[in-house]
Amino acid sequence: MTAKPGMGDQLVELLLTGLDDGNPAATEWCVVYLVSRSATNPDVVTVQEGWTTEEDHHRIFAGEAAQAIVAQFTDILAGEPTYGDHIPVRGKANYQTFPAPYELNSLNVGQPAPQVPDLTLPHPPLDPELQDLLSSMPETPPLDKQTLEMIRPYATLPAETAIPGHLPVDRQDISIASFDGTQIPITILSPIGTDLTGGNAPCIYWLHGGGMIMGDRYSQIDIPLDWLARFGAVVVSADYRLAPEFSGTTLVEDCYAGLVWTADHATDLGIDLSKLVIAGTSAGGGLAAGTALLARERKGPALAAQVLIGPMLDHRNNTASSHQFYGAAIWSRDANAFGWHSVLEDIGDGPVPSCVSPAIADDLSGLPTTYIDAGSAEVFRDEAVTYATRIWAAGGQADLQVWAGGFHGFDALFPHATLSQIARQTRSDWLGRVLAGAAARTPTATER
Repeated sequence: MTAKPGMGDQLVELLLTGLDDGNPAATEWCVVYLVSRSATNPDVVTVQEGWTTEEDHHRIFAGEAAQAIVAQFTDILAGEPTYGDHIPVRGKANYQTFPAPYELNSLNVGQPAPQVPDLTLPHPPLDPELQDLLSSMPETPPLDKQTLEMIRPYATLPAETAIPGHLPVDRQDISIASFDGTQIPITILSPIGTDLTGGNAPCIYWLHGGGMIMGDRYSQIDIPLDWLARFGAVVVSADYRLAPEFSGTTLVEDCYAGLVWTADHATDLGIDLSKLVIAGTSAGGGLAAGTALLARERKGPALAAQVLIGPMLDHRNNTASSHQFYGAAIWSRDANAFGWHSVLEDIGDGPVPSCVSPAIADDLSGLPTTYIDAGSAEVFRDEAVTYATRIWAAGGQADLQVWAGGFHGFDALFPHATLSQIARQTRSDWLGRVLAGAAARTPTATER
């Protein structure tokens, strides 16, 4: 929206008035939003919002208090706001002046704005069904340290919500010591009605997604719960520490500590170590790959397989696909840069460890059989393809799937979409074949 000449300050002040808890209109949480102001024209102000619904807007803005604030804009605005501009009456704001023309996408306030992407760069289209589903969702604000705090609560679910009530699952929440002695939460999900005393159950060691900056051990837990239901697997999910509060190797070392704990307690968990699989999505996929590298280097727990779902593997953020998706994407190039900066901030100019950014590992030999998938319309597409290619080049086994029209995390966000169901079924069928092969190689009790 544009203020009348010289009235940009008044416009910003009025926008932020809605945040005052003493204001009679500030009675409901309506939206999380950002207010940004052009550095080249201080009378141009943009409000970007998310995490709300049109129904909520109509209901809240119909109130007298909200309308009283809206009425004050008449004397300030140079013209009517365009469709989609709303005046929030409650929320949190990050008011900063960003360098134009990248006003809403500065990764760090006070830092130089990133290079403006080539808006003409072509990219694969979305699957039509996914496109329709995605268009119904509100856009999220650009990621920075302020908006991260707003978004984080929406990346987690209570256990009671994340785990379907109809699924017969026994849940244990415990804490274990990580590499530095810090206690990290672990959740163990076991199928009820399955005899685990024989120690024959597969185990899925699960690492959640969230760009290494959000989420918890219940995020995307429905993916490994499908394998619990289908294969009778025990699921162990680790709550690794998050950036930017923790950075460097802390996250992957937490993940490795959880893997070692799982292997050390195999008898108590009722699992067969020949069927120990590490799996993760997005950031969790990258951390799973890094944990597998640590296990190989340290001669740690042997893994039957690694399942890397849309994995976040490469901090360099410089593939063709990383340049194709920016702005209002589920996980954009800008968001990816912020996530990696959060993880690597304390490393400074030092070398980035390969366990943190697995794509830079010199040697990908000796890894467990690997399943990698990604969407054709996502930032991580090319680094996933390259990682699989390098595993093959090192003499390893990898199964690669690139789903045409899939955006990042499509099958987690819309699991009932046709493409999502195909992707999940294909992934599960592959895992079933791996576990069947492991079972065929498992020695009998007398051989043990």
